[in-house]
Amino acid sequence: MNSINIFDVFLDNLTVKQLWDKLEEFITSKTNHLVVTVNAEFTLLARKNELFRNILNGADLSLPDGSGPALAALTYGKKIKRHVGADLTANLLNYAQNNNLPVAVINWRGGLSNSKELTEKIVSR
Repeated sequence: MNSINIFDVFLDNLTVKQLWDKLEEFITSKTNHLVVTVNAEFTLLARKNELFRNILNGADLSLPDGSGPALAALTYGKKIKRHVGADLTANLLNYAQNNNLPVAVINWRGGLSNSKELTEKIVSR
């Protein structure tokens, strides 16, 4: 897979089709997969936190989220396709609905939304 190293975080450089081919492969496999969407703050945190950097680099897919990683890639003379996490989540939920797949939402207690709010938002969409 084509990847780009930004501050010791390896980001997969995939077209939309390549991403969905890989996601469908993950969905139909019998094992779990970790997909992360990496923004500028993540790359900066990963520089200071080795455990966090190892989690990002150990993911099955590490996607550039936001303009920060894309701009950083340009400084290395490389162009990278962004895959925004919020958009990817919405698209995955649509995929699950269209294919009658179950969805589990795992939410951090200290996050911006609680489980009830997330469930209501997902159901309303």
